[in-house]
Amino acid sequence: MRSINSEVRSSVASGLRGFECLTVIGPTGYSFQVIILVLNMPDLDSFEVTTRIRKFRSRIWPMIVVLTSSTEDLWDRCMQIGINGVIRKPVLLQGIASELRRILMQENEIL
Repeated sequence: MRSINSEVRSSVASGLRGFECLTVIGPTGYSFQVIILVLNMPDLDSFEVTTRIRKFRSRIWPMIVVLTSSTEDLWDRCMQIGINGVIRKPVLLQGIASELRRILMQENEIL
């Protein structure tokens, strides 16, 4: 993700583990434009991280999960807990751009 960050010239806060992600997001006054999580992070998976973020921080931030598979059950579970979009592996810049565009346009329509 850092290499993609340099390509699109954006600010990124990152955490490699679930608790790290919560720590990065938790105390900051910064309002994120989007949160991208990998499904299987060590210590907490993205489902638990998303649930905690949605409960304690914000329901407004668009959240995207990176998946290795795209089964219907997995997508249903993502939607139930508040994940807005999916990027499938292998991660390609075009796929990320497409999903970010879709999610951010959708969020702008809601606002």
